[in-house]
Amino acid sequence: MLKWFLKTGLKNRYLYDLAKQVHQETSTRVSLNQDIQIPEITPFEFQSSKLQGKRINLLVPALSEKHIFGGIATALRLFREMIKAFPSVRIIVTDEASVILPEKEFFSDWTVQEIGTEDSEGNSIVVSGNRYGKTLPIREEDYFVATAWWTAFNAFRAMEWQQEAYSTPKRKMTYLVQDFEPGFYPWSTRFALADSTYRHPELTIPVFNTGLLFDFFKQQNYQFEQAYYFEPKFNPVLKDWRGKKGDTAKKKQILVYGRPSVERNLFPLIVQTIAIWSQKYSNAAEWEVISAGECHDDIPVNATTVLKSVGKVSLEEYATILSETSIGVSLMLSPHPSYPPLEMAMYGVKVVTNKYANKDLSQLSPLIKSVDSLDPNVLADQLIELCESRSTELKTGLELKDACDERCESLFNQGTGPEFEFVHELIQQM
Repeated sequence: MLKWFLKTGLKNRYLYDLAKQVHQETSTRVSLNQDIQIPEITPFEFQSSKLQGKRINLLVPALSEKHIFGGIATALRLFREMIKAFPSVRIIVTDEASVILPEKEFFSDWTVQEIGTEDSEGNSIVVSGNRYGKTLPIREEDYFVATAWWTAFNAFRAMEWQQEAYSTPKRKMTYLVQDFEPGFYPWSTRFALADSTYRHPELTIPVFNTGLLFDFFKQQNYQFEQAYYFEPKFNPVLKDWRGKKGDTAKKKQILVYGRPSVERNLFPLIVQTIAIWSQKYSNAAEWEVISAGECHDDIPVNATTVLKSVGKVSLEEYATILSETSIGVSLMLSPHPSYPPLEMAMYGVKVVTNKYANKDLSQLSPLIKSVDSLDPNVLADQLIELCESRSTELKTGLELKDACDERCESLFNQGTGPEFEFVHELIQQM
């Protein structure tokens, strides 16, 4: 542009300066001020196994005891049902470089190997967090179960290698989908990569955690030739303690599901909500506000209200807190229903949560109040309304949990049947 301007002989000083500025900006090399590496998809290198026979493989980010909760725990429950149909089983740990296995799990006595070790008979765990320059043995009849998006990404590579190495026909892997994982990131490379793993209907049989999540994927026009979903069971420990502590008197206590490290749980928004609530509600000083989920510093929101952190508690401690709590605040910007609002309602806690896409938990229980707007003022007003109603009707959890009707019960698969009753059919599809 600058050369063109000089050739024309134009003398307008403003245009000349503008052309010079554009030339300088476009000719400057862009410095990389961000990490362009994507450790999650560090490639695996593969080699042919000397062993034969059918084997099912679970790819999971971690297996150490401290990581076995939530999504990983659910993946292990599904896998435990699937392995009954296979003579040989392997768990491939993709992210950890070493593992400390929990006691009394179905895999606790399996052989633990570092990646690069020769394939072995029987059931094994291969730790692959440090896999550069090391190979993973693949059998002709290996089958795969993926969990988080990057494990699916790597499983596709393994299946592609297997097909070329053994001239096998295309197979399908089971893909356990427990949330809309692109939403874990801003519009970005990881958003695109996570999304790409949902776009291989010829290679995947997805298993969705809840019908709500399955419906969301259908509404977003993702295509699958075959798919399944399940409703998680109410944690047996919480179920047992609900019966024991059902007659506990409710206190003027607000329980916040506080996870500062997880963006979709909107912790800063919750803090803003509590701050506005404490300013607008004349009786706020009568209420205690506690945060459970992750450990963080106590947060003084004003002179009379402190958001006190109890951190990550045991199930028994959680049950005690739920039995004493009157009001809950639990947000998640995701189509997955999230367990805490349902657990709170099952203990007779009135809950403020949010709608998202096709998710509206207020349809499951009259104790759950789902807001359309995530304006903290709207949330604070809803919180004040619940506090006012609870101040005049402080009841026991036993009286209030009856208000959590059968729709909430059914979402937690309270029946006596298996959690994954489709497993036999799923394996046949693989």
